[in-house]
Amino acid sequence: MKIFSTSDIHGNFGELQKIIDFANSRIDIDVVIFCGDIAKDYKWSSIKELRTFQSDDYSCFKYMISKILNKRIYYILGNHDVFLPDGTDMNYLTNVYKVGMEDASIPFEMLSNNLYETDREGTEKELEIALQALGEVKEKFIVSHQPPYKCLDKGYSGHNYGSRSIRKMILHKNPSVFFCGHIHEEFGVDRLGNTVVINCACSRSIARGIIFDTETNVFEEIILEEK
Repeated sequence: MKIFSTSDIHGNFGELQKIIDFANSRIDIDVVIFCGDIAKDYKWSSIKELRTFQSDDYSCFKYMISKILNKRIYYILGNHDVFLPDGTDMNYLTNVYKVGMEDASIPFEMLSNNLYETDREGTEKELEIALQALGEVKEKFIVSHQPPYKCLDKGYSGHNYGSRSIRKMILHKNPSVFFCGHIHEEFGVDRLGNTVVINCACSRSIARGIIFDTETNVFEEIILEEK
């Protein structure tokens, strides 16, 4: 199976259109995954107001990804996403049990920050407790927004923004592949223990993603043209 993962479009729908056009041009891609930060971070005075602004982004995103043909499409939310996905949205990965992927992909949306005080944000201890609920994940794919600590997580400042709890979980449970985004500067593929870690974040000006072949463990970095 070939999985094309991308992340962090931040409401840039011109960028999303390039991603859609690319995905449709490759008949060998089986699955497309978006690892969060889908909506724009508008100026806001309350979470309710921001959620209202982002609801339009969500509607546009949902419509646009419906144009990706003959592939399974999944997404999770990132730290900038406060919109509420439709409960019937089969592309939202928390509904994975409904689409026959429960034996392959596990979503994990919790983050170790406190940007909007949502129920997806918490301390490292709270993340550790939530990660324990994943159970055994051998030979599974985990889709997250935040990367593990000290693995594809260094920002321009030199600070590591990854989660220590996620790192601990990966080294303990050894999932096959860990997909993430969040840190735009660290686009690429690395290995943490026995796990392939893929940071597929777009930059602020370039649409991009990574194709991973689950049978051969070969990856292909896809850089689409600048805006």
